[in-house]
Amino acid sequence: MKITPFSPGCGAVVNNLQLATLSDTQLGELRAAFAEYGLLFFRDQALSPEDHLAFARRFGNIVLNKFFTPVPGYPQIAEVRKEKAQQTNIGGGWHTDHSYDSEPALGSLHAHAEQPQFTCKFNWLPGSVAFWDNRSTWHFAQNDYQGEARLMHRITLTGSSLEGAA
Repeated sequence: MKITPFSPGCGAVVNNLQLATLSDTQLGELRAAFAEYGLLFFRDQALSPEDHLAFARRFGNIVLNKFFTPVPGYPQIAEVRKEKAQQTNIGGGWHTDHSYDSEPALGSLHAHAEQPQFTCKFNWLPGSVAFWDNRSTWHFAQNDYQGEARLMHRITLTGSSLEGAA
């Protein structure tokens, strides 16, 4: 596993790691990197919905989204979707995910993304995953993909520490 700062104040990229087969040692290294950078990007991941959920559960407890449609058969995974004809984007202002909950969300884990952009301009490719700390990382979804669809599968974790769920 190789962890490289992405850009000043904008997370890190984790290479040479498959989230679906993460060892306990690698999980410890990811927890430390998550605490240090607040935002981790991963490339070349082939995560099934089951893999996405399993990875999320190793970091914390999943909180259900109250507003987005869930992925069919997986109520813990929210579809964050913008259709081509939609004029406004989702999350078009500075925000943290689940800011309406009484306890701040620990983090959000996005996978299966098509066409999203982050303010720090991470170039999404098939198999990209992003995981950020909602307690310290605000984000702004720019609408610089007007006329294009966007779909992300998001799992949000609750809690105030990086203690994995049992």
